[in-house]
Amino acid sequence: MRGPLTVIGSLEDGLRGDYSLLALKSALDFVAALTSASVLGWGVLLSAGTILLVQGSLTLGAGFVEPFVTDAMISAATATGGVLIVGLGLLELKRVRVGNMLPALLFAPLLVAAAPLWPF
Repeated sequence: MRGPLTVIGSLEDGLRGDYSLLALKSALDFVAALTSASVLGWGVLLSAGTILLVQGSLTLGAGFVEPFVTDAMISAATATGGVLIVGLGLLELKRVRVGNMLPALLFAPLLVAAAPLWPF
């Protein structure tokens, strides 16, 4: 469940400056880290650097592509992320690896960008 939340939260922060999803994810990660640290020890603390590296690079990367991204493209990526989080993560409609679906977050905005080229 937290895979799409990482990507969508970082994109929201980098493109719109809205860090509310990342704050929610950090609260979820804090609870998971507390429970893991009780079993695994202090090594769990080292994983925080990996989380900062991944989320930080995604947020900075989103900031670099912001001039090229329209509101419709952001909405398409957010809607796709919502389907991944709710439909595949929370409802467990089908047991799939959510990481395999993450390319959809890039494909949806590309379809929106290419939509004016289709003769309808």
